[in-house]
Amino acid sequence: MYFSDGILNIFFTFFWLLSLFWTFIPNGVGLYKFKLNHNKFWCSICTIFWYMLFVVHIAAFYLIWFQSFSKLVIVVFIVFLQVMFWTLVVKKAVPT
Repeated sequence: MYFSDGILNIFFTFFWLLSLFWTFIPNGVGLYKFKLNHNKFWCSICTIFWYMLFVVHIAAFYLIWFQSFSKLVIVVFIVFLQVMFWTLVVKKAVPT
C-alpha cells in the first residue's frame, strides 16, 4: 500500500464513521417516529432496511481497508442508501 492509498483510506474511514453515526442517531429517531404513525408491516420492512444499512457499512469498512475496490462506488452506494432511507422513512415519519 502506498502512502497516498493510506491517506485516502483514512479519509474514507472518516466519511464512513460520519455515515455510520448518521445511520444510528438521526435515522434511528426517524424510524422510531415512523413506527408511531404506521402499521406493523411497514415498520418491520423499514426496520429491516435500517439494519441492512448497518450491514452495508460493515461491508464498506472491509472493502475500504482490505480490498482494492473503487472507493467512489462505495461512497456513492452509501449516500444513495442514506438518501433513499431518509426519503422513504424519515420524511414520512412526521405527518404534516
